Amino acid sequence: MKSQLLVGFLGASAGLFAAPSALAQGTPQNLIGGSFGAAVGVALQQQVFCKPGAVLCPLPIPPPPAPFAGGTAYDSFQQVIWETNGFLWMGVSAVSNPPCVVVCPPVAVPGLPANVFLTGLAFDDLTRTLIAIDSANFIRTYVVPPAGCPVPGFICPLGGVIPPNLQTGGLAYSEKHNLLYFSASNFAGGAPNTVIQVSRAPVNPCVPICPFGVPICPVAPQLGPITGMAFDDASDDLYITDGAVVMKLSMNIAVSPCAIRAVVCCAQPLPGAYHGLDIESSHMLPVGAPCTWVPCAACPQLALVANSDPSIGNATYGVTVTGAPVPSNAAVSLGFPGCTAGVPLWCGLFYPPLALNIVLPPFALAGAPPCAGTGIQPIPIPVNYNLCGFSFCAQAVVLCPGGGIGLTNALNGTLTDS
Repeated sequence: MKSQLLVGFLGASAGLFAAPSALAQGTPQNLIGGSFGAAVGVALQQQVFCKPGAVLCPLPIPPPPAPFAGGTAYDSFQQVIWETNGFLWMGVSAVSNPPCVVVCPPVAVPGLPANVFLTGLAFDDLTRTLIAIDSANFIRTYVVPPAGCPVPGFICPLGGVIPPNLQTGGLAYSEKHNLLYFSASNFAGGAPNTVIQVSRAPVNPCVPICPFGVPICPVAPQLGPITGMAFDDASDDLYITDGAVVMKLSMNIAVSPCAIRAVVCCAQPLPGAYHGLDIESSHMLPVGAPCTWVPCAACPQLALVANSDPSIGNATYGVTVTGAPVPSNAAVSLGFPGCTAGVPLWCGLFYPPLALNIVLPPFALAGAPPCAGTGIQPIPIPVNYNLCGFSFCAQAVVLCPGGGIGLTNALNGTLTDS
């Protein structure tokens, strides 16, 4: 019932989520991609479109053995970045401190024949599937378990779809439209002659429904062979890169999966050349500090943390109260459209807007006294792409026996594409 209530509230309040907030509404939605540069080696780099890129972390794998090898995919439900250099892959946390704590160590891609390389990765959050394309023109899928490394699923051949003088190089997936985009380019020198194909996934990923070429950039430089692709379901934008230039294609899906409405190209300073690309969802941003009033125990580690990204369709999304006084209960307040500068309340500052607010039913916090109380508040996010860009603020009120009260920090977030 609580989940149904929240989903209904989200839908009814959709038009209010995008109103201005006093604070940053979560971290930016980034382009994320594996890269290689002489100064930084193999690394993950982040980039807000049309802004300079920055290294997130170096990676302990060799550079791709060919210009078309490599790929990157982002899992917003587990906040894991999947990276391959073509023959090895690994997974790292997108939110750990220090950055990129390994969740799947570098290992040979299972089932990949000798001298065949993965040339692109994409991720389907809703089915927990890692999708890959390889240099032998096969689409491969892998099942991603709750912990550990992906395991092989099914494969299908692209047959004569890829011209013999072109090589696959990029892959992107739209969960909203169930469309798989993959590119093939001439990496041998001369004109890239890139062709982008579109297929229906997961039903017929190896049966194209339409092709299109890479448009001319409105301003120089023009793109070379494509090495990475990403699709943003919030805006129906397809991002493609040759490693240095990033092009945004605004697609007109209502007309055709291959119809383009607008083109924007950006060449910004990058630490390395992309060999993969994906969309990294916005992460929740902590706001403020916790506090308690007696007779609650003084618990300086009291906190509210998110268990994943607030991405569309994330049915397992929720927030967790940790480091709380024991015994106690907690209730999470959700305010829209995002955290305010805070109003004095009880022992500290209360950040969720009061004008549009829902307080979820209280729940007991379990753990050892005095300050090991913990509890989870599920906040499932529906599969409704109209909610993309809407912001919210979460903060927990802690209730102790005898009238004690406490406040956690708040969390500011924006619903984004997964």
